[in-house]
Amino acid sequence: MNLAFLTEQFSANQQKLLGLCEKHPEDFKRQYHPDLSPLGWHLGHCVYTETYWIREQLLGQAIPDQTLKLNYVPELAKKSGRGEALPEHPDLCQWARENQQENMQLISQYSNSSSNKHPLMQNHFLLHFLIQHYAQHFEVMRMIIMQRALQNSVDFNVLQPLTSSEINTSTVILNAGSYTIGSRTGFLPYDNEYPPHEFKTGVIKIADKPINNGEFLLFMEESGYQKPEYWSQEGWYWNEKQIDDPCPEFWLKDSQKNWFGVDLNGPHDLDPEHPVWGINYFEAQALANWATAHLPHKHARLLHEYEWEAAKQNNCLRNTGQVWEWCQNSFHPYSGFEAFPYEGYSTPYFDDSHFVMKGASRYTQNAIQRASFRNYYQPDKRHQFAGCRLIFD
Repeated sequence: MNLAFLTEQFSANQQKLLGLCEKHPEDFKRQYHPDLSPLGWHLGHCVYTETYWIREQLLGQAIPDQTLKLNYVPELAKKSGRGEALPEHPDLCQWARENQQENMQLISQYSNSSSNKHPLMQNHFLLHFLIQHYAQHFEVMRMIIMQRALQNSVDFNVLQPLTSSEINTSTVILNAGSYTIGSRTGFLPYDNEYPPHEFKTGVIKIADKPINNGEFLLFMEESGYQKPEYWSQEGWYWNEKQIDDPCPEFWLKDSQKNWFGVDLNGPHDLDPEHPVWGINYFEAQALANWATAHLPHKHARLLHEYEWEAAKQNNCLRNTGQVWEWCQNSFHPYSGFEAFPYEGYSTPYFDDSHFVMKGASRYTQNAIQRASFRNYYQPDKRHQFAGCRLIFD
């Protein structure tokens, strides 16, 4: 990609994150969910990260303030204490703005210099890395704002109650063949997308859209949360610990016991056709097992990420980009995997306890919307904007 375009995109992503934090001075230190750090921490972490890679790793300049490392390196900062350690809102925003500007100047000067030979700058790798790091944290900050909206959604009355609907069995076909999985470019920043490899499959029939709200309500009405036969052992253990009236993360009930949804704009009537979101891997798995029992002569399951990626690359996947889609497989290294630019980016998560999500949500930035991108979470997490899609064997 063109260097001028990349530096412009880097600057724009810096400003997006800073602007989001500047808009919330009243609660930038508040932790709304145990798995989500405060808004201000994400700003501090992203600015510290770009400072570390540009100044320390690229230019060889030591960062003198070691408290930044203690506060903003995830492994060193306990999540529950991150808000308390943040500076005051004006101080954090000013520090972030000044360092962002200086970092932008430094990396622009280096990129245009004749001595630009560092491995981190091959194919402008570092710029891609930082742009996409910002993009990922921008979406996480939207998750935080969503949790705040959930906690503030009271006194809403549903106008059009949600009604259940039958499972959509319309499919698109991915033909039998051999498909290349993983990135084939030289500049994408995430080591877990390499090396590319071949995936062979027979014909597969993929639902032409993710599971929607009406279909998920049918799962609930047919006691999907109450029947252990639909759940894995781990999933049932998680399910038993939930509230008496389980539902997706972003659903609530009004005074008349009608379900309504919450998004960044607040509460709203649930559209039965909109993809359900706010479900975890266990729920997606249970729904697929329920669909198998519910639909005569059909076996339903989640897609393997290779099936999803092959279908997306070959224009066989419709209605994507609304929710992340849980896949059936755990996050794993491709054969020949090599960690880059550091050992700890992907390797710690190859633990069979993280599962892959593919696609994008409506809040995902363009920089990480590609078929080879691999998102991953532990199977009990449901604060992210995730739903699921089925395959019918």
